Amino acid sequence: MDKKIESIAIDGVAGVGKSTIAKMLAEKLGWKTLETGAIYRAITASLLAKNYDVKDEDFVGNIAQNLFIEVKYLKGVQHVFVDGMDLTSYLRGGAVENNVPFVAKVPKVREKVRAVQRQIAESENIVVEGRDIG
Repeated sequence: MDKKIESIAIDGVAGVGKSTIAKMLAEKLGWKTLETGAIYRAITASLLAKNYDVKDEDFVGNIAQNLFIEVKYLKGVQHVFVDGMDLTSYLRGGAVENNVPFVAKVPKVREKVRAVQRQIAESENIVVEGRDIG
């Protein structure tokens, strides 16, 4: 018999405690958490590292569709890899935070992130937290 894979989505605006609740719930269930915002930030960090114009929506969307994105859990901590590069340490603050809104609103980027989320949610029990995921 196949093991049933389940996921729980915690959706909401910034600053309402999604991450806190997701971590508490995942710990209680023995599951992992997936912070979807980190995927958007990793895409943004990748684009900025290549000096791409993150305000060019068509270009950004096409590039995002071809990125290889992996989420791995190293010592229990979520890490986001883009094209084999661990960008986790670049995700908070500075240029990434200032530019992620431009990247996250691009429909093809959102499509790509949804595909990554689904792939993860179909492979293991997980608590997914972010905006627009429910």
